[in-house]
Amino acid sequence: MTWDFVGERLDTSDFSGSPRVFQSFKLNQDIVLRAVRPWIIGFNSPVFSNLRMKIFSNKGGRPKQQLFVSSNAWNLSDLSEQPYFASEIWFEFDPEPQLIGADTYHLALSADSYTGNDTSHLAWVRGVPDPVNPTNFTLTFGNILSAPFKVSFIGAPL
Repeated sequence: MTWDFVGERLDTSDFSGSPRVFQSFKLNQDIVLRAVRPWIIGFNSPVFSNLRMKIFSNKGGRPKQQLFVSSNAWNLSDLSEQPYFASEIWFEFDPEPQLIGADTYHLALSADSYTGNDTSHLAWVRGVPDPVNPTNFTLTFGNILSAPFKVSFIGAPL
């Protein structure tokens, strides 16, 4: 069984108010963050413009205050001309955030004019465990939705 791309569907309401879909992270040292690289799925040509990544502070394990917004944005035509796709994209930050290793932060996607539902949407890919280096994680559809989102951090120590 191959599960290369399983994602969390983003609905229209996910881009208004406090983020419902977010990835928490805590670094092991202070860094200057240059970029993040998530994997995004497009299902049936969703409508959106200016897909960006935001970084939030933490309060009780949830996003509190928006700290940073990516300086670049993506539109559907930037990602694919096909109705279905999976793409690793990048978000840069300018100025580059200086993140404290002891603090918890949250990443969340945002977009303008986004319409997402069960027939047409974006999804953020979950990190599927590596079958070559297995962990105690049992790969089932039910528990894959508890896996962290697939995202890479590009930065340098402070």
